[in-house]
Amino acid sequence: MDEGMTIARVAQRTGLTARTLRYHERAGLARRGRDTYVARQELLEAHRADVIAEIEQLRSDLEVVDHKIGLYRRRITGEQ
Repeated sequence: MDEGMTIARVAQRTGLTARTLRYHERAGLARRGRDTYVARQELLEAHRADVIAEIEQLRSDLEVVDHKIGLYRRRITGEQ
């Protein structure tokens, strides 16, 4: 949970009860603040790598689509 959010606010935003959130916090499943910064950064860096891979795949797919569009344009106009 974010340091700047109260348990009540997190409960409202997530639909979980405050009791459930506090249970998870005590169990070490939900932590607040600086102790999660490294883990958050690692998750974001992994997500960034996934996004870059998806962008590269989309660019490749776009090249194939553009090539096919070109083929049909040439066939329509009679070009070789």
